[in-house]
Amino acid sequence: MIASLFVKPTETSPKVVFDPKQGIFEISGESKPADCREFFGKLMSWLDEYKKVFIKRKKLVTGHGKLNLTLKLDYFNSTSAVYLLEVIRFFERLWEEMYNAKVLWYYQEIDEDMKETGEEFSSLVKLPFEMIVINEGLLIEATKNTPLVNFDVKKKVFGINGKSFPENADEFYTPILQWIEVKGNEYVKASSVFNFHLAYINTASLKALRRMLELLEKLHSASVHFEINWFYADEEELEEARDLAVNISLPIKYHLTD
Repeated sequence: MIASLFVKPTETSPKVVFDPKQGIFEISGESKPADCREFFGKLMSWLDEYKKVFIKRKKLVTGHGKLNLTLKLDYFNSTSAVYLLEVIRFFERLWEEMYNAKVLWYYQEIDEDMKETGEEFSSLVKLPFEMIVINEGLLIEATKNTPLVNFDVKKKVFGINGKSFPENADEFYTPILQWIEVKGNEYVKASSVFNFHLAYINTASLKALRRMLELLEKLHSASVHFEINWFYADEEELEEARDLAVNISLPIKYHLTD
């Protein structure tokens, strides 16, 4: 039995989970590694070995009898696109050999570019593509330099948690700001809660967070009165948070963490 492949996400490379037992073949997050050839080479080597092992047994065993390649990418550069197509074509070859394979392409409803890219990939292969729109909340996995962003519309809890000093703060925060602008009126309701639990915030992130508070201020009204909690570890973080919210008329509650 070939061992599963797990690759933790970084600020420049995606999370990878190839787990045949569970029937999971997923790549998610952002992909702009310094050496795309090396990063994706490891993935292709694993896939080639996986195929060799199970072809010998006359079948490709997965937890659900399916070989779905799940792609949940927030961003990828042009070099990554070349290698992603190589991964997709690996699954296409399995499909051509009569295995039950397809691509599940996830994209945020507000991200037209990612939708069009998925459609373009689909046009380049015969492998079935299923386009899946994410039209509710927003989930961005944390890295060592960027926070976890989890906007859960069902629970009405919207959280940003972790360190925030991305290499490109505009690029990181743009989808978050777009979500608030486009989806805020629909999903931010009375009794919603925003939790900010941030540390090590760089200057560029502070500008983006200020813009976020301004957008939330527009949403806040007597009829849509939501709660904002800002967690801080020391007086310096508290002062930074209060400076960020100067002239912002939002009911922000500050909480000292242990």
